[in-house]
Amino acid sequence: MSPFLSITIYDTLTQIIPGASLVLYFWYFNRFEILLPEALLFASFIIVSYLLGSILNVVSLVIYKYISVDTKKCSSFGLLFYKTIEKVVKLIVPKPARLDLQVKKELVRLIKSKYKLDFDANSLGLFSFCDTYVLSSKLSERDILLSREGFYRVLSSLVIVMTLLIPFFGSITIDRKVPYMIAGLVVTYLTNYAREYYRILKNQQIYITCFISLKNELQSNNL
Repeated sequence: MSPFLSITIYDTLTQIIPGASLVLYFWYFNRFEILLPEALLFASFIIVSYLLGSILNVVSLVIYKYISVDTKKCSSFGLLFYKTIEKVVKLIVPKPARLDLQVKKELVRLIKSKYKLDFDANSLGLFSFCDTYVLSSKLSERDILLSREGFYRVLSSLVIVMTLLIPFFGSITIDRKVPYMIAGLVVTYLTNYAREYYRILKNQQIYITCFISLKNELQSNNL
């Protein structure tokens, strides 16, 4: 199969599934009729889902790069709502502990010893080096965690888009729109929390894998 036509797990999780969800979301609230043969309908559904998912992927990158929630500017009710969800979720699934700084400093020493490169322990350059190093080793777990992070990133952006569209659907009565929008806010927080959870796990795995591999290489060279 041509590389252009191949579909990876990352494509499926971050583009096809979110895009398909958005197509079904529009169809559910509008119930439009599509007069196409079954095979062509399925192919069109996959293509449209992929294209919408690609757009959502870009939107999610923009959201998490340029947009943030300033809790200091929230209303008292909004802040209470946000903090309550935060406490409940963290109680059930606490975020992974951050990697010890001493491990990063030792990693910097190993890189400097082998490659004559000097990085700050908390620099983006150190992470980029480790990520490239691990990527070259073709670690499958890295791809799985990257796909999960990307899935929840796009999924949270999908929920944001869905929530913002609710007021424009005439098929939903006013008394149902408010609960739907509140549920959308809760799901947005949960999916964003999951995104951050897998991002931390992925970064830790990249640092630790790079650290172990470099240490083993240096020890082998010294034998």
